[in-house]
Parts: sequence; structure tokens; C-alpha cells
Amino acid sequence: MVARAVIAAIKHTGARPRAGSAKKYNNPDQRNIIDNSLIRIILARLRHQGEVVSSVPVSLSGRRRFVATMAGAAAALALPSMDIAQPAPDPKKKYPPKVIDLVERSLVIDMLAPLKLDFTPQAYAGPLSDADAAMFRSSGITAFHNSIGVGGPSAYDDSLSFMAAWSGFVGRNTEVFALVGRAEDIDHAKAKRKIAVIMGLQNADEFRGPKDVKAFYELGLRCAQLTYNSQNLLGSGSTDRVDGGISDYGVEIIKAMNEVGMLIDVSHSPAWCDRAIAQAHRHYARELPGTQ
Repeated sequence: MVARAVIAAIKHTGARPRAGSAKKYNNPDQRNIIDNSLIRIILARLRHQGEVVSSVPVSLSGRRRFVATMAGAAAALALPSMDIAQPAPDPKKKYPPKVIDLVERSLVIDMLAPLKLDFTPQAYAGPLSDADAAMFRSSGITAFHNSIGVGGPSAYDDSLSFMAAWSGFVGRNTEVFALVGRAEDIDHAKAKRKIAVIMGLQNADEFRGPKDVKAFYELGLRCAQLTYNSQNLLGSGSTDRVDGGISDYGVEIIKAMNEVGMLIDVSHSPAWCDRAIAQAHRHYARELPGTQ
């Protein structure tokens, strides 16, 4: 239960997306959010393919460093000599033994890591390529939080589509991935040298009422943000001018999430909203048998 209070600290550490830029699963024309997770994935792919990306001076501001990094990544991706079938480099030749040992002994969880940046049916319908499988295995990451942004009138349908598509993708590639249902599944995946996948959503608009929390949990959803950039029925968003905390309805959703054991993600909630969520979480956690 304590993990819910700290889960957001792992997630967003870089540039914040602009208001109104939330991703829509079934709307390919809308601009996707670009944040640190995308940079990590692009740079990981470049390292896997043997390309070199110039370093960015640490003196640059966060926004300028982001733009410079993406420009370098785009330039490298455009090189005609790239061989995407090239095997992953041996990490033991690039990192000190202490670092390798630490990663191999630890549970390393990336709390914002879509398995792919392509959300079209062609991306999830087929098997994982050998090159992508090698990239995942060499990443050093134990578990990926496979999560996208949803919101608006189509949030419920978009969320169901996302859960079906990517749970199926993981199920068709069990030689590499393992879905997470309980916390110990992450340990089991690491023991079997597989990549654990935590299914999540970056909003709570998919919940039409408290009963939907259990329904989505039974479909495999294990983590959900309560709000995104803009205010929803649960509470204030990260870019709202006024932080109004959480609503009575938001408290009911928090109670339902505690009852089923779903992670409460507060990474896009403003400060006052965060405190209100923590209070509600502590209150309902005490009501559950065996929780602290």
C-alpha cells in the first residue's frame, strides 16, 4: 500500500506536456505527448543500432536540452547506414561491473514506458521482432508501465481498446513479456529473465462510476492516474490555474481503487490535490483488512 504514495516520484522528471496535448488512442491525427520516456526509448534504440548521439551540454535549460536531444536523435535516425537487425551491444563492455551487478540484482521499474510509440493495429497485432526483443532484454529494465493518456467522451471505449490490444500483444510474446497481476509477478518475471508489463492509464475518465474500477481491474488494469492536465470529475489537473483538490466523486474512486488494490498515480495532480488524495488513501487503506 505504501508503494502508491511514492509511485509518482518515479515517473515524470522532465518537460511537462502543454495543456490540451493529451494522447488519444484512436485519434492518430492528434499530436502525441513527447516527454522523457520517448527520449529514453529513442536513445535506447539508437544505442541498440550502434549509432552515436552527440552529448548535450548540461548547462542548457530543460526545454533546450530536450530540443537538442531530440534533434540529435532525429539526425541519427535519418542516417542511411543504420542496420536495424544489428544485434544489441554487450552492456558489460560499456558499463563498470558494479553498475551491471547493481542492475542485475535490483528491480528496475520504468513508470512511464509505452511498449511502442506506434499505436496502430500493425504495431500490436504481429509478433515482436528479433531486434526489438533483443533491445528489451538488454535494457536492464525489470518492468515497464505500459500506459497512455486518455480523456474526453471516448475515454471509456479508448481504454477498453488499449487494454485489449496491448494485453493481447504481451500474451502473444510471452517469450519476452509477462503481464503483472500481483506485485510478486515482477519478481517472477525477473527470475525468468522476462520483461514484466504493468498495464496502466494516464487519467481516470474511463471510470464512469466506482463500479468501473473493479471492472477494469479484472481486465488487467493495475495503475491509473486520477487526473491529467485539465480538471476532470475527480479533481484538478496539473495545468489548471486553480488547484481545487479532489471532489467527493474522486474520493469514491480512491476508495474503489483501494478495495481492489489498484495503484493510485498522482504524477499529474497539483500539490493540494496530492495532499487530498493522500488523506483519502490513508483513510480507506485503514479500513481494509491487513493494510497499513
